[in-house]
Amino acid sequence: MTYPKNVLLLASGHSSKLYHNLDLSQFTVVAINNAHLLAEQNMRYWVSPNDYYGTPYNGSAEIIKFKDYLPAMKAYGGHKACGYSITLCAAYWTLYFLKPDNIMFLGADMNYQTNEQGHTHFYGVGFDIRRGRPDPIKMAAKWKREDQTNEEYIFEVYHRFEQISKNGFDGLSDHRPANVYNLSDDPNTMLPYQRINWQQFSK
Repeated sequence: MTYPKNVLLLASGHSSKLYHNLDLSQFTVVAINNAHLLAEQNMRYWVSPNDYYGTPYNGSAEIIKFKDYLPAMKAYGGHKACGYSITLCAAYWTLYFLKPDNIMFLGADMNYQTNEQGHTHFYGVGFDIRRGRPDPIKMAAKWKREDQTNEEYIFEVYHRFEQISKNGFDGLSDHRPANVYNLSDDPNTMLPYQRINWQQFSK
C-alpha cells in the first residue's frame, strides 16, 4: 500500500488563511468541520462529528464521521485518553488509517482572540463559542485533573498524540511513525508542536 508523505489537517482558526498560499500538490488534505469552505475541491477527506452544526458539505471528498474515526480512538486508548476534540479525532484517524510520514496542522491554534472584524475563525465567530465556550476549553474543564489548568491539560492531551505518532502504541503492530508539525504563523498558538515554515510549501 502507498501511504501519503504529507497530510495537512486543516482546521478553522485564523492561520488557516495560509491554506491558499500552499502548493497543495505536496499534501493530502484532510479538512475538519467548516474548513471544507477553504479546501473546496482540493481536499481528499472531510472529518466532522455527528453533531456538526456548521455549513453543510456537499462535495466529493470522502466523509469521515464518528463511526469512521471511532476505531482509531479505541485503538489508541479510547476517547478519554485521546481527547474529545474533533481535531484530535481527525488526527488519530489520520495516523491510524492514512499512516503518513508527516502530519501538519494548520488553523488548529486554539487561539480565540477576535480579529478586526470580531471573528474568532476564518468564517466568523466559532459555532462552539456561540454555544458558550470553545470545545477544547470545554473538554479541559471536563477531563483535566484537579491540579491541572486548562492549558496544562490541553498541552498534555495534544502532546500525547505527538508521542504516539512518533513512538507507536502498545498492542499496535502496524504502526508507522509520523512526525507532527504546526504550519501556523500564529504567535499565540496553543498547539505544542514544532513549527515548520509554511513558506517551504508555498506555491
